[in-house]
Amino acid sequence: MVVWVFARQATLAPLASGFVPTGLRAARQRRAADRDAHPALGRGAAIGVALAALVGLAIRLAQILWWRPTCPVLNRQGAHACFKIGGDALYGYWQGVLIDRGLWFKDPAAYFLRGGIVREAAGKPPLYPGFLAALGKVGLTTPTEQRLALAFVGTAAIVMIGLAAHQIAGDRAAVIAAAIAAIHPLLWINDGMLQIESVYTLLIATMIWCSYRWWRDPTWGRLAALGVSLALGATLRAEAQLLVPAVMVPLAWTTTGLTRRRKVLSVVAVGVGSLALWSPWLVWNQTRFVEAPMGTMTVGTGAVLVSAYCDETFYGDALGYWAAHCFTRVLDPTKLDASQIDAVQRRQALDYARDHLGRLPVVVVARVARMYDLYRPLDTTRLNWQVEGRGRWPSYLGLAVHWLLLPFALAGAVVSWRRKVTLVPLLAQVAVVTVTAAISFGVTRYRVPADVVEVLLAAVAFDALLRRRQRRQVSTPAIDQQQNADLPAPQP
Repeated sequence: MVVWVFARQATLAPLASGFVPTGLRAARQRRAADRDAHPALGRGAAIGVALAALVGLAIRLAQILWWRPTCPVLNRQGAHACFKIGGDALYGYWQGVLIDRGLWFKDPAAYFLRGGIVREAAGKPPLYPGFLAALGKVGLTTPTEQRLALAFVGTAAIVMIGLAAHQIAGDRAAVIAAAIAAIHPLLWINDGMLQIESVYTLLIATMIWCSYRWWRDPTWGRLAALGVSLALGATLRAEAQLLVPAVMVPLAWTTTGLTRRRKVLSVVAVGVGSLALWSPWLVWNQTRFVEAPMGTMTVGTGAVLVSAYCDETFYGDALGYWAAHCFTRVLDPTKLDASQIDAVQRRQALDYARDHLGRLPVVVVARVARMYDLYRPLDTTRLNWQVEGRGRWPSYLGLAVHWLLLPFALAGAVVSWRRKVTLVPLLAQVAVVTVTAAISFGVTRYRVPADVVEVLLAAVAFDALLRRRQRRQVSTPAIDQQQNADLPAPQP
């Protein structure tokens, strides 16, 4: 090592480079090549991304404080001029309150609606309720205060989307992606809903950014960052467990400069690291529930499935969606714990699917098509603001923006493929969203990872169009100059 350090400082460094360890020298060469081919975000682009983030923050604050302030009564029905806290948002908020009070992951409905009964619950993965509880610890306890905190989380997501776009296509794509993310209704709606999707958007953008950084320069440090982002995703949404193999296996196998052994080690390291991060939660669920499924992040899967497997969702107007009428079997929560209720609901959903197996392919197609607003989009948008409480005009505006961006996103995928930029981190997100819809139902807010991908690929397409226009503007004067040179000189 001393000889190596001295040789680098000496004038005979080229000769001494032969003493540098081969692996270390190759890693440095890769880093140097990566810096030359893909420099850091430029100053102008950084300013553009920051300005886009400020615009996005202003929109999100206006939504929370002006367009749709929090309703004065929790779970108020029929209030469209204000934001009503109900469903998943109410569950997460109340569970965060209980954690702040020292009652870790208990059933909010049993405690607040049944006279303070303390029952174990794991209807959602742990990260989001824990995050809301942390906000409560620092004094942000009211729904409006927590919605404002999530507005800043959404602003951070804008920045990360810009950085992810920079990894894919450079500075200008970063600014374009951040600008789209700042004004895209399907993103800023989530940031005012007091829902998991706000934090999930930030994590998905970070995951994509880490994926491309590791793909360009596969160091162990960058692999660790990618592994942490993948593992944390499942602590927000249970289906994100699928992202670990969906991202790592194809990404490792298509990353150049790695031996087969190193590729296998990378996949195994991320898998083992993810299990290590999840294990405290998974083991705790096994000890506190009677029938908790091994390896799953929640005991709320049954409620999701049973709401999508009944006549109304297979044959009726709610085809491909979910329906409250699907909850036909009344279960006594005083005699069964949450895992036992979950098991009954899962069996009920599977029994219905087996009894209507011939109809299932039609239902699966309808679910996926609903997820991407390709089947009955106006009906799904109506349900978004009537049932989901996402606001009427923002929901329809979000549908229009989605349709506008979709063809550009497809074009951006083609451009990236032609440039030999991997699409694995993006296609993995779309694949998991599609599988989620096929198994459960198509609802817009579950699509947020695909919405992030749509923004990124559309930015790539817009950047490619601007590059093409610039090339034409540069080449046209040169052609005119050549044509003028070929003309005969004027006669006196």
